[in-house]
Amino acid sequence: RQRVAPVAQQRRAPAVVGRGDPGIPTGDVSHHVVVMGDSLGSLLADGLEDALNDRPDVAVIAKAKPDSGLVRSDFYDWPKVAAELLASDQKITVGVILLGLNDRQALREGETVHEPASSRWLELYRDRIDAVAAAFAAKRIPLIWVGAPPVQNGRLSVDLATFNDLYRQRVERAGGQYVDLWNAFVDAENRYTAMGPDVSGQTMRLRLGDGIHFTSAGARKAAHFVDVLIRRLVESQPAQGVIALA
Repeated sequence: RQRVAPVAQQRRAPAVVGRGDPGIPTGDVSHHVVVMGDSLGSLLADGLEDALNDRPDVAVIAKAKPDSGLVRSDFYDWPKVAAELLASDQKITVGVILLGLNDRQALREGETVHEPASSRWLELYRDRIDAVAAAFAAKRIPLIWVGAPPVQNGRLSVDLATFNDLYRQRVERAGGQYVDLWNAFVDAENRYTAMGPDVSGQTMRLRLGDGIHFTSAGARKAAHFVDVLIRRLVESQPAQGVIALA
């Protein structure tokens, strides 16, 4: 099964994206949002930059890896990456994660290959979700896991819904929070739609022509649901950390 091709992206000015990068003065920035995940996670980072534009004390740093997910740890190992980030000297206040697009493929366990959504596949996938959630829980750092939205391909949407159920169950079990984007990107009959109301209520195109990725309006809408939690967490905690988005 092939991975979902990443969408070409145009970032905002580096001064906004990289306010938390070494060598760039942070000024009054006291919270940093480190955005990890796949290509949808990267677009969510764009949306969060806009959503948090009125908070000069919060910086957004993009760390997404196109084509990545929880299945191909040989390509990119998110549990390991998360653990290393948490073990580094970078302060972290909140974690947020969005991935799953590229996980509809076989999962290898030693010499055995498990087909997607098979019983053992789901167990192994669950364990990898647990590994990420446990890394944050061990550091007593709040984690927000964002569920994948529906896509135009019906079969992929069914699998994403299955993944989302696992994300919700495992993250909430570990004390984290789950954000459901599904209903924000379907029509009145619960079917995928590329059009819909944006954050201002006006009907806009929310998805690109590939039926997968967000437009700017779609990314901003997705970010709205995460932005609410980020503001709440930032305002309730001392100004000392980094918000990690995966």
